[in-house]
Amino acid sequence: MFEKISAIVSGKDRILAVWEGLQSGEPYTITKGAAREVEAVNLRLGRIISDTRLSAEAKRDDRKEAGLDSLKTLAKSAKRLEELRAQHQERANRLAAVAPYRDGDAATPLIDMEIARKLDAMKDGAARVVMLVTGEQPRLTDAVLRLPAFLSGLSDAEHRRIAAAAIERANPEQSRLIAQEAEDLNAAGNAVQKAFRLIVELTGAELVAQVAAAGEHAAELVRNLHPDALKIMQARLAGDAA
Repeated sequence: MFEKISAIVSGKDRILAVWEGLQSGEPYTITKGAAREVEAVNLRLGRIISDTRLSAEAKRDDRKEAGLDSLKTLAKSAKRLEELRAQHQERANRLAAVAPYRDGDAATPLIDMEIARKLDAMKDGAARVVMLVTGEQPRLTDAVLRLPAFLSGLSDAEHRRIAAAAIERANPEQSRLIAQEAEDLNAAGNAVQKAFRLIVELTGAELVAQVAAAGEHAAELVRNLHPDALKIMQARLAGDAA
């Protein structure tokens, strides 16, 4: 069953997600909450615009401030999704029979990092993915699934595909459920990003304000921001807060 999760903005539907998973659980709740944040900001803007006591300049300033609390709320949602993804990855790795790192074992992480470096250097990305999906070299697949996708030169989608194949081999009865959970987390993450950017679009929030509201998730939530520029802004914000 599909559900369109959207926010009504100026009489128009702005779709945040087309939900295919269970209509329960935290990812679903976070996605619905993102839509509510957009609609709440839209209503607040309507009140500002219709307030005849405010000057044009005051309305402009109030408009910029209108969505900052909602942007901070969405940043908290992004943080919670990050925690849920980590928990999901732990479960997925157990189902895929990937042994976790053991306390005091410094060698395995170092070997994994070297494997990831060599995989990232492979020129034929398609061949790399096929090799990891088929599991023809299990030690390589284990290393990839223990590490973030980008270290091996993989996209998040490719990483999910490799994980799903490993689970199918090791634990087929759970593969569909864990794959759906991954899709739900991905859909919720996209919805939070869309909601954040919609609120920025509605309010005209300045770049520094966006970065301050997004906090540690600015790279994920703020659109078209060069990593070097982000580092400079975050350093300045940290200095101001000190």
